[in-house]
Amino acid sequence: MHSRLLNTYTRMFSMSQQSTSRI
Repeated sequence: MHSRLLNTYTRMFSMSQQSTSRI
Protein backbone atom coordinates (compact mmCIF):
# COMPACT_ATOMS: atom_id res chain seq x y z
CA MET A 1 0.00 0.00 0.00
CA HIS A 2 2.78 2.43 0.90
CA SER A 3 4.75 1.29 -2.11
CA ARG A 4 4.37 4.68 -3.77
CA LEU A 5 5.48 6.54 -0.65
CA LEU A 6 8.42 4.21 -0.16
CA ASN A 7 9.41 4.58 -3.80
CA THR A 8 9.41 8.37 -3.53
CA TYR A 9 11.42 8.21 -0.31
CA THR A 10 13.93 5.82 -1.86
CA ARG A 11 14.27 8.06 -4.88
CA MET A 12 14.93 11.09 -2.70
CA PHE A 13 17.45 9.12 -0.66
CA SER A 14 19.20 7.93 -3.83
CA MET A 15 19.44 11.50 -5.12
CA SER A 16 20.86 12.62 -1.79
CA GLN A 17 23.42 9.82 -1.84
CA GLN A 18 24.48 10.71 -5.39
CA SER A 19 24.88 14.35 -4.42
CA THR A 20 27.03 13.41 -1.43
CA SER A 21 29.09 11.06 -3.56
CA ARG A 22 29.67 13.82 -6.07
CA ILE A 23 31.01 16.18 -3.42
